[in-house]
Amino acid sequence: MRFCREGGKKIMMNGTSLFLNKFGARVHRTAAIITVTILMFSGLAQAHQEDSSFPGEPNTSIKFNVDSSNQFNPDYDLIWQALTPLYKGTNREKGRSDSKPPIIGNAQADLNGDKIPEIIAYHLESEQEKGVFCNKNGLCPYYIFDTSGKKIRTLGIIYANAIDRGDSIKNQYWTLKVYKNLPDWERYELYAFNLSHKKYEPEEKEKTE
Repeated sequence: MRFCREGGKKIMMNGTSLFLNKFGARVHRTAAIITVTILMFSGLAQAHQEDSSFPGEPNTSIKFNVDSSNQFNPDYDLIWQALTPLYKGTNREKGRSDSKPPIIGNAQADLNGDKIPEIIAYHLESEQEKGVFCNKNGLCPYYIFDTSGKKIRTLGIIYANAIDRGDSIKNQYWTLKVYKNLPDWERYELYAFNLSHKKYEPEEKEKTE
């Protein structure tokens, strides 16, 4: 099993409105969808990035990709396979005869200090998929994967607009700031890793910067 590692001090993702490519450039959801559509109609089935900005966005430092194949990210197929629970029963499910490669946002960050970055991944819904993978409030599931073992282990599924690394370590893992009311960056929920349940869970309902 091969993983391509890229470290990052912070994670800041927005399944509804914002994406960051691996060079740290900001990508607006609408621009990303337009870019993907153009690429597909031009016969190039690869999606990557188009730069834009999101008003009020905090200053963060991360490594981030938006991919629809392994051309730019050799871990794409592994991430796609790990997202099977999300895609089960849809034409995004890997291995189906009518399967269509999904557009996946993915970031890598070492959350537990073992020098092996965890992978955080989410699905970018197309206009036709609105509400299929994200909930009625527009919050999309972010999957946190531990890839240090022989099998990928899920450390949590968090519905959010955006996620940022927190300011402290609890139970050997960095806490996570979970934004659910964008573009209001002042409010967030704090998630911490629960050692007993072996996953990220809410620690405090809501905080303000």
